[in-house]
Amino acid sequence: MLARLLMGVVALLVAAGCTAGPAAPEDDRLVVRHRARTTTDELKPEIKTQLRETALGRQISDPGTSRFLRTAGDRDYYYVDGNQSRLCLVYVQRSDGAVAATCNTKEALTGIGIYLAESDQLGEAPRVSALVPDSFDKATDGTTTVNVEANVAVFEKLAGTKVTFSGPGGKSQEINLGELVPKNG
Repeated sequence: MLARLLMGVVALLVAAGCTAGPAAPEDDRLVVRHRARTTTDELKPEIKTQLRETALGRQISDPGTSRFLRTAGDRDYYYVDGNQSRLCLVYVQRSDGAVAATCNTKEALTGIGIYLAESDQLGEAPRVSALVPDSFDKATDGTTTVNVEANVAVFEKLAGTKVTFSGPGGKSQEINLGELVPKNG
């Protein structure tokens, strides 16, 4: 079951422009990293083990740094510290305990993005889950607009390859996910 789910996960990181003004101080980009841990932040021991066994999971420095972000559908999303000061987005699927993760540098959070993209079938529009910097409250792919809740935006079916985050005062940031949907034939 885990293998089937992870086969569809694609962690593409493609350079993109940023239309926001000067970047906020590094520690202010993702405040959740600094909040006190609660009992809901803890990943279950079996999930920590599964996470360490994934290729990207090995990029996580300590699963004990996890911070619960939110639940969307059948998934619980977490922030976790990565190796070499990387930021990681992890989800745990509630129905079967499957896990997926992606990590990137702190700079990627306000540049190329930190996200998971996956689809069940070749050619199908991907589901995209993105870790979003503080101060953004909406995300759009040009067709659908979703709320950013607890630093996570989730598109059930992404239209196109670009996502724009927006917030109060006209602040915006665009990430280009590249060619996520392979063409048949």
